[in-house]
Amino acid sequence: QGKFCEHSVDLCQTKSNKSLCLNNGLCLITNHLIQCLCLPGFTGLFCEININECYTNPCSSHGECIDLVNGYQCHCNTGWLGYNCENKQNEISKSFIYHTSLSSTFHLRSSSINISKSLPYRHSSLPMRIQYEFRTTLKQISLISIGKRFKQELNDNRILTNLDNKTLLSTFIDYNEKWFMISIEIFHLWIDVKIGKNSLSQRFYISNSSLANLINNQVIFGFNNYSGCVRNIEITYSQVYSILLTDQLVETNENRTLGCERYCINILLLGSVYEDFTLPRISLR
Repeated sequence: QGKFCEHSVDLCQTKSNKSLCLNNGLCLITNHLIQCLCLPGFTGLFCEININECYTNPCSSHGECIDLVNGYQCHCNTGWLGYNCENKQNEISKSFIYHTSLSSTFHLRSSSINISKSLPYRHSSLPMRIQYEFRTTLKQISLISIGKRFKQELNDNRILTNLDNKTLLSTFIDYNEKWFMISIEIFHLWIDVKIGKNSLSQRFYISNSSLANLINNQVIFGFNNYSGCVRNIEITYSQVYSILLTDQLVETNENRTLGCERYCINILLLGSVYEDFTLPRISLR
């Protein structure tokens, strides 16, 4: 185009400067022919159609199929579980919800909690949900890890969620040293992450491999040592077994105590001000 035909035309862009291919499809031009390469889960000339994975009725008669992008999820009726709601829940499973009235708030000082070793039993199937709340005065700190593949950490008011050394999610939080809740739910082909009690979950699909092996790895809170408080660490397996970690399950010591109390002082040293030191309890007599 142009007065002297001096400007080439990008056939992959519309007049409104949007991609001709929808839903993040890749536009290719070969021998003057336009082709859209669609992401998994989409089809059509311009990748405009979301494939309905529920079309083949993958869920059993005991569940409802919810179509997702490049996948599906079965919402099981009461008394049924499993990826396709194919397993009947026995009476023992229904009543096996592990909660106690003991303390579930811990104060860590350059320490960690090996959640896997604290569990009285473990389950061998997904989905697995991990939920916890934390509070710290530090700006950079490790939060939770599942094996070597999955890690979460706090970095300057951002929660970084990493899988296979790649950042899936970087979420800015208005932290201000308050209690902050995080929920992670791991399925075979995707991960749901919820940052904040009142926020919506965000879903990330894993295309290269199943996440089933994650459940056999160590789950550690404060994998590079954490300083601050954590509470209400709850693990749920297969939407059946729910375990709240309390002092009955987590061993305490001088670096891992119960409760959450802060002692802050300002120290003037060589012209520099150091603030927010977390100190052990001092008894004044």
